[in-house]
Amino acid sequence: MPRVDVYHLTPPRRLPLIEEEGLRTRADLSSLFGPPSEFDNAAPGTFANGKRVSAWLSLDYAKAHADEYGKGLVSYSVDPAKTLAAPASVRASATPAEYWEQAKPLKEWLAGDVPEDLEIHQNLPVRVKYLKLHAPLVDDADLGP
Repeated sequence: MPRVDVYHLTPPRRLPLIEEEGLRTRADLSSLFGPPSEFDNAAPGTFANGKRVSAWLSLDYAKAHADEYGKGLVSYSVDPAKTLAAPASVRASATPAEYWEQAKPLKEWLAGDVPEDLEIHQNLPVRVKYLKLHAPLVDDADLGP
């Protein structure tokens, strides 16, 4: 199965560092964000304790959440057999353990109806050569009069 593009959001001020170092895992960024959360600790196997990088399958869904996560848009490709995925709506309505129980390889999701809010989790950092940085997402209000 071919690699699939996914979309990650971050504050634009972090884009230069991402351009130099790639996307680091949540565990690698604990100095910025504090220790891994209950959600991170509940993840299975090699995804546990914040050893993951997350993104969305849908660019439209990612853009709709730019105000929440940041307007810096980064895309990269993943191997559908080596990533876990689950709908973001499950994260909002379930415990962390229940969310991770429903997560399955992206390859399985792609074989059927794919939810619009599908979150993709990779258990490795994303190296610079696999990243594509896009122009920050701006709207008319950001551009001024």
